[in-house]
Amino acid sequence: MFARFQQVKAGAKIFTQDGEEENINNVEKALRAQDIAIRDSAGSFRELDDVLPEVAAKYKELMAAGRDVEAKQIMGAIGGKQ
Repeated sequence: MFARFQQVKAGAKIFTQDGEEENINNVEKALRAQDIAIRDSAGSFRELDDVLPEVAAKYKELMAAGRDVEAKQIMGAIGGKQ
């Protein structure tokens, strides 16, 4: 997860486990859909140490509510497609 987040911050190309190029904006969109911002109000990327607890809390919340598909989408966005 850390390496993928660093790639997003650096604007580098990222690839799925199948070797397909993935649009970095998809990562940000998937997280934003769950009210998780990876950029601050000035448009700068937030630190991973600040984002990960939010991801973990949202994942736990979604799993507890039986929303497995959404929880897996978050993990896929951060960790790459499963």
